[in-house]
Amino acid sequence: MRLSRYILLTIFFITSIYADKLIIDAAKFELNEKDGSTIFTGNVKMKRNDDRIDAQRIEVYTTEPDKDGKREMKKFIATGSVYFSVYTKGRFYQGKGDKLIYNPKDLKYTIIGNGFVEEKTEGTKLYGEIIYLDELSGEARIKGSKKKPVRFIMNLKEKKEK
Repeated sequence: MRLSRYILLTIFFITSIYADKLIIDAAKFELNEKDGSTIFTGNVKMKRNDDRIDAQRIEVYTTEPDKDGKREMKKFIATGSVYFSVYTKGRFYQGKGDKLIYNPKDLKYTIIGNGFVEEKTEGTKLYGEIIYLDELSGEARIKGSKKKPVRFIMNLKEKKEK
């Protein structure tokens, strides 16, 4: 009884953080009450408004309960063929990578391994081994490797000659 109550409270508080619905579908669900983690595995699909994340595994970490028993989401980690689409500040991003870490408090994304992000409005494309995106500032940082350097592709207007 206590475990099922905890599961319901965890899901309620995760969804209430966003004041909208967070929906996660997966083949398997695990809960670790001690460290505040909830793990979804097997064809995981996470949806919040128009934002989507598909992965093989998503781990959701929450804070310790406060005096009212409420928890906040600290971060989530998606691994295994991660694909995502995110709408923020009038822009639409789609991307992929081996791992995605999101910190909702700071509104920061980190894509690790075979990272690719495309800003669909302007067609800007980023490739790198590690990509950092800051939703608040709109800043991006990318790290490459010797074998796979950073690649940036931007669509430019053509200059018409007279």
